Amino acid sequence: MNIEYLKNHHELKNIFSLNEEKYKCYTPLTDCVAGFSVQRQYPDNIAYSPPRKPDGSPDSVALIHVIYEIRKISDNSTKVPIALRITTFDRYLSGRFDYNFEDKDNCPTKESVIKSKETPRPIALEEIDNYYYDHEHNRIVDKKDKVFSGEEIVDILFQQHCDTIHPFKGLKIQWLLRSQNKLANFLKLFRDFNQWLLRVFTGRTLDPEDSMRGLFSAYKIQDLKLTKGDYLEIFGYKASKNVIVTFCILRLLSHLAYFTLNFDIKFLKSIEENSISSVSAAIIYIWILDFVLPRLFFNLINWSIDARFKVMYAKFKV
Repeated sequence: MNIEYLKNHHELKNIFSLNEEKYKCYTPLTDCVAGFSVQRQYPDNIAYSPPRKPDGSPDSVALIHVIYEIRKISDNSTKVPIALRITTFDRYLSGRFDYNFEDKDNCPTKESVIKSKETPRPIALEEIDNYYYDHEHNRIVDKKDKVFSGEEIVDILFQQHCDTIHPFKGLKIQWLLRSQNKLANFLKLFRDFNQWLLRVFTGRTLDPEDSMRGLFSAYKIQDLKLTKGDYLEIFGYKASKNVIVTFCILRLLSHLAYFTLNFDIKFLKSIEENSISSVSAAIIYIWILDFVLPRLFFNLINWSIDARFKVMYAKFKV
């Protein structure tokens, strides 16, 4: 079958045939083969109150992206996924840092901005794997091959977006959002705890050249540094002072446990009673504490950074 895939946003726009009175500000997307964005005003019967300009028109609207995902199909596939994304878009703040209430012609009023901040804001959603354009029959279908018009699926997404702040319909998504925040906070605490362990037990710090590393991207191994002058030499091996102290504490505890609990393990006994074995074991233990342990903490820290980033910027599927 010779399939004629869409080549530009005009063809996708014709397929969707959105009501231009309802979906305004049509804008082609340039980072995909075929895609566009439109804007729609929020209804007055939801909890969210958008900032309003002096003439009463809303400044914040729902911004909807429609993308023809041709890059996600196999060769000769007759069904191409259609991705939908929706979020709240502040027109005035687009390209600006903050509201300038002296800008009477364009800026929302101060009173409406204050009122808006007191109301819940609809949650951003995305639908990435439920709708397809069926080239064999020239129609939009879902996973179950139920037929929809383009405006129907955009209407559905918009309603679900508004429902995220409904006292009952939005309970599930609100619970997911709270869980997302709690998990992100836990991962931050986990990162900070491992950085504390890294500093206290191994005498290492993370000192990146790029200040953004550690916040939105993982550290590099060269960021793992020993505090200057903070090392001692034992048995000819230079190690962090914190590592030596940690080793001595662990060695003392193990020595006390060996004699207090009367361990009768031949291997441990031979190490305790043989000075050469004791020195060799000590050097190995120090190497583990000074080389292996810092890298273990380093990897745990990077894992928590990556995981937190994914959690914080995860988009909710409908």
